[in-house]
Amino acid sequence: MTSRTIFACLAFVVLGSTTLAQKTTRMLMHTFQDGSTLIHVAVVDMSPTPRGVITSPNAPARQRVFTVSHQQFEQMWRTLQSSGAEKYAGGEGASRTFDAQNYYVFSVGYMPNGKKTNYVVPKPRASSSLVSLARQLKAYAH
Repeated sequence: MTSRTIFACLAFVVLGSTTLAQKTTRMLMHTFQDGSTLIHVAVVDMSPTPRGVITSPNAPARQRVFTVSHQQFEQMWRTLQSSGAEKYAGGEGASRTFDAQNYYVFSVGYMPNGKKTNYVVPKPRASSSLVSLARQLKAYAH
């Protein structure tokens, strides 16, 4: 499954049938591997409360929705933006296969325009703040 397809599916699952206003909505996603299972944890900054969704192409039973506060979302967003991950940006709209076992894989997106950037950070080069963010998002899946 390509990252563009995953992005579209996550947007649909999280947003459901709600209509997006003209306001740009931000999404933060972390993709990781648990054994042989690929898991996506995405959080979308929505009103009145940011919503998250856990999806896995190989384990549909793991799919669920959760909420976080606006303060938590802002903290996660700022952490990623200040973590040094920009050195490993795959470019706007980049779509390719990622090694989620040996890299920290994050994606940020802006809806409704679909602008997306992937960050694929080698685990040995990740800052402590990025590792902490990955653990925080991973915890929602367990």
